[in-house]
Amino acid sequence: MEIVFNKLYKIDIAVDDAIEKPEYQNLDNFKIYIQGMLEQISAKSPDRYYEFKSEYTEIHNLIRIILSENEYKDTGKAIANRLLNKEKEAQNDLNKKKLGTEILKGMLIVSLVKMTDEARKMIILKVDYEEFISEITGNIVSGLSIRRKVYKAFIYEINNHNEQIAISVFDTNTPVSVYWWDKFLELEVVTTNAENTKNAFSAIETEILNPIKKKHKQDYLLLWNATVAYFRREGEFNLSHYRDDIIGDYTPFDDNLDINGLKSRVDKLPIKYKFDPRFDKVPSKIQKRFKNILHLTDEITLVLKHDVADPKTTFKSHEDADGKYLMIRSDKGYEYAKEIRQKKLNN
Repeated sequence: MEIVFNKLYKIDIAVDDAIEKPEYQNLDNFKIYIQGMLEQISAKSPDRYYEFKSEYTEIHNLIRIILSENEYKDTGKAIANRLLNKEKEAQNDLNKKKLGTEILKGMLIVSLVKMTDEARKMIILKVDYEEFISEITGNIVSGLSIRRKVYKAFIYEINNHNEQIAISVFDTNTPVSVYWWDKFLELEVVTTNAENTKNAFSAIETEILNPIKKKHKQDYLLLWNATVAYFRREGEFNLSHYRDDIIGDYTPFDDNLDINGLKSRVDKLPIKYKFDPRFDKVPSKIQKRFKNILHLTDEITLVLKHDVADPKTTFKSHEDADGKYLMIRSDKGYEYAKEIRQKKLNN
């Protein structure tokens, strides 16, 4: 990786203008940090793909100027000031909603990076402070987030002819900050939240749950239950969370169930089924898919309308001399069966 150019700005909504390249006594620390951050961001797989809302948005136009005219001093400052203005607007909105959230000051890095002889990346990266940066010595104190890597990033991938390959956005915040990609960058998603929700649920059902249904019935039921519970809640879908917490933290009843194998399958789903690894779930779009029908006997099927709050106490197995049973904890269900049981005991 080769950095073609790199511009550094201080962004603080408490001031009126973005500050270009603060004068630190020791810039070596920042050069090392910036190089490491650019390498990390450039190597990441996108969480979500975007496109510009229009050919004539401000950021899109500024990027074209940088690439066509090799002018990045004025354009870099314009990008920084646009971010500053959009952060002020976003903070005003947060204050009106009385959410008690503050947008932290940080460093904005505007870079053009040569990845290969055929590909380059235009990167706009904001790094938040955790506490502060020593503005006199330039030494990285506990402020610049080397350990936690708190950042927002925009990557514009192009070929040698300045033709767009892909646009991606990264944000360590959960969910992704809307002001960053919508207001500042003026992007729109390639795949909508509704499409992502339907595609992701179908993928998990097809590749993760259904294949274990026949041989691992108990594990299937609990993993299906946890998956439906996750999709029924509004909020962000995060592939890493689903893989590591819902699948990875699950302890199977059947030791032959390969949890690591399931986790590996999860990683391959977004490309195969065309959904983003992070998006806002739309449960209403898949509500009908939450129903599950379990065939118990030739005469009886169990219909689950959606996930069960505590499946391990709701469902229990029982075996005695008369046979094997599925017990379901249910006051209403008990009313149907109590007289039958009582007559059997009397006989």
